[in-house]
Amino acid sequence: MRCALTIHPDGTLILLDTVLTCSDHPSQAMMDLLMMVLTSGRERTEPEYRSLLKEAGFSLTRVIPARGHSILESQPV
Repeated sequence: MRCALTIHPDGTLILLDTVLTCSDHPSQAMMDLLMMVLTSGRERTEPEYRSLLKEAGFSLTRVIPARGHSILESQPV
């Protein structure tokens, strides 16, 4: 992730995305399937985002639910 190279040391990285929860609602499974088929991407859980951001040099500081999506707040480490 190039963000870690350009962000100010006390900056904040904001992501807007869907965060999977421990739900068995069919719409979550359908969205995950669509992401895999149409974009080669996938939906992630909070621990998966935490791990992904850690690999990119960030810490996940806050997850704010927002109408079907979430705002993920992250800072460089």
